[in-house]
Amino acid sequence: MTGPAPARNAVRGVPPVCADFEKVRARFGAAADILNTFSSWKLVEARDSMAVAMLNPELDAKTCLFGYIDFPDDMAAARGLFPGIEAAAREFGACAVDGPVNYSTGMGYKWKISGWQHGQIPPEPDNPPHMPRIAAELGWRIRQRYFSDLIALNPERYGQHLDNCLWRGYRFERFFGQQWRGALEAMFELTKASFAHVPYYAPLRRDYFRDVYLSFLSETEPVADVCLRGSEACGFILHYRNPRNPKQWVVPLVAVAENHRRRGIGSALAYCAHSAARDAGAQFCVHHHMHESSLFRNFTGRNMTIAEYAVFGRDLT
Repeated sequence: MTGPAPARNAVRGVPPVCADFEKVRARFGAAADILNTFSSWKLVEARDSMAVAMLNPELDAKTCLFGYIDFPDDMAAARGLFPGIEAAAREFGACAVDGPVNYSTGMGYKWKISGWQHGQIPPEPDNPPHMPRIAAELGWRIRQRYFSDLIALNPERYGQHLDNCLWRGYRFERFFGQQWRGALEAMFELTKASFAHVPYYAPLRRDYFRDVYLSFLSETEPVADVCLRGSEACGFILHYRNPRNPKQWVVPLVAVAENHRRRGIGSALAYCAHSAARDAGAQFCVHHHMHESSLFRNFTGRNMTIAEYAVFGRDLT
């Protein structure tokens, strides 16, 4: 199917449920509903492989994204996807195509390009090693890099920042177990404001945001620490034990409101995560999926990079 996403189809008199949308939803569940935010999309299939090419003018009217990608170990089928993705991007009038990006900035995008020997750190891309290699062979290049760094637990390093924040009138509230969903509203508002500069980021609707986070955290037991001043949420950090490696405590997401930065809130939130990890008996923190320019990644330091991820792109001529 070429054209608008299902919700927009209904406005134009086309049935809101189509066979292509159902194929994507059958594989990716509620995350497929994010296609409603794209002005145009097209399902691309090659033998047993599939992907979706998407255009979202709010992100970039001239860059087509691809995502919702599913492929077997069949190299020929995987290679067959890329010409179809490029052809769809040209149909949309795009000058470039980047991916994989499933929805906004979240955990359902990127390809893993190194670190398989260190095991899995959910959530992360489940691509086999040959997919980035095929993309490179076909002339695709890395657009953005992301890292997962193994950090020695050292809550004392950040303890003074917590004390300073408390002295300034900030407070910290922890959400865990079934209560962690209570932090979703603060997370929604803070990510919308804090991540506007992040590559490929576009704000999600509240219901999409909730469904996406509940989905990608489904196999973890997340803890959210939220920094507040009065009733205003000023920052948060999300963290949990790696269900595949109990020695690791994973930090996949940190955000601080722009008007509250440079006050030690990020460091105070790091204290919250590192102290929770130590109390739970973990040995290391993994600062997960951090962009190469991430301020949090740079000020917390790095012991060892254990996984690397990338978004690939190709300029169209």
